[in-house]
Amino acid sequence: MTYATLIYQTAEGLAEIRLNRPERLNALGRQSYDELQDALGAAEADAAVRAVLLTGEGRAFSVGADLKEQLNAERSFEAALTAEQEAMALCAATEDWQEGLAAFAARRPPVFRGR
Repeated sequence: MTYATLIYQTAEGLAEIRLNRPERLNALGRQSYDELQDALGAAEADAAVRAVLLTGEGRAFSVGADLKEQLNAERSFEAALTAEQEAMALCAATEDWQEGLAAFAARRPPVFRGR
């Protein structure tokens, strides 16, 4: 499997998922989030995988959600948001990311964070 924003490798029962956006401190944008979910699904479907190591390229594991990308996407849809509306949209997006990331714990092979 090849991905644009992460590196996925398996060896000896371990699936290594390496976030690969070091220029953004491995912030999770929409594409990297979707690719991460796909890679986790691949690890879950592979009976030989007993554990997943989630790590990141560069100096940071991950700073979390790519808020800059999220704000730019929101602005492209609604350029006239008030500051309050923008803050509420950002909070809602952050909650969506947190729910998705919490799903890691429910995966069949346990997920460990490297670094």
